[in-house]
Amino acid sequence: MAMLQVREGQVLEIFGPGTAGHAITDPPVMAFEVEDVAEARAELLANGVELLGDIGSWNGFAWLYFGGPGGHVSAIKKTPPHGWEMAAQQQD
Repeated sequence: MAMLQVREGQVLEIFGPGTAGHAITDPPVMAFEVEDVAEARAELLANGVELLGDIGSWNGFAWLYFGGPGGHVSAIKKTPPHGWEMAAQQQD
């Protein structure tokens, strides 16, 4: 897995074979940044969107996958405030 900060507030995540979540993220998944994943989840449910699993979390990140048109998988996600990059490096 690689996490690259593309620019302030944007992250490119690459998952390889054998990483958790690889099956659901193949082909690539477009994730939409939201302020509150639980609130966005409620809005998706209210609009009849198919949710794929529960809200996931790691190191201040939160995400939820959902089904889109043509069976394509998309996601909503929340990135922790600036500084998460250093915390992630310290755990390696």
